[in-house]
Amino acid sequence: MKYLKLFVFVFYSLFTYGQETHAFINEIKNYTKSIDATSKNFSESIAEGPIVYKSIFRKNGGWEAYYLYNRNEPNKPLRIRYSKNEYNSSENLEIYYRDEKIVYAKYSLEQKRLMPKQENEFHFIDGKLVRHSFTETLNMSVENLLVMEKEIKNHFDFIKEK
Repeated sequence: MKYLKLFVFVFYSLFTYGQETHAFINEIKNYTKSIDATSKNFSESIAEGPIVYKSIFRKNGGWEAYYLYNRNEPNKPLRIRYSKNEYNSSENLEIYYRDEKIVYAKYSLEQKRLMPKQENEFHFIDGKLVRHSFTETLNMSVENLLVMEKEIKNHFDFIKEK
């Protein structure tokens, strides 16, 4: 009887923890879909620039970033989309926010002729990482993601860092 109670307690704990995380991830997916569906109701700023190589034999590339925000609160992003195209690779990053905190990020890298497209997904709850799914060959850390996010935000003049 003692072991049965222990088994039921452990099984219940594991089952409810997994369900709770799964429910949060579904909520995040629904939130990102709603942002994409209603994006025309918000303002969007664009920043772009060239990538120029010093070597004669390398072709140039470029980058662009789209910053979606509410017209009344430009310092509170809803979504940032960033893409960088170079000669041999293409890099994309999508970040979704709720109350100025990251809730979801998706990073992808495609190296032409070398490897298929590789992706990392990050799910956050209250600014804390809950789930990180990644391709074995592409393991981008949360720290690198946050550094990249800060660099992208620096391209928009109206954003004031706190």
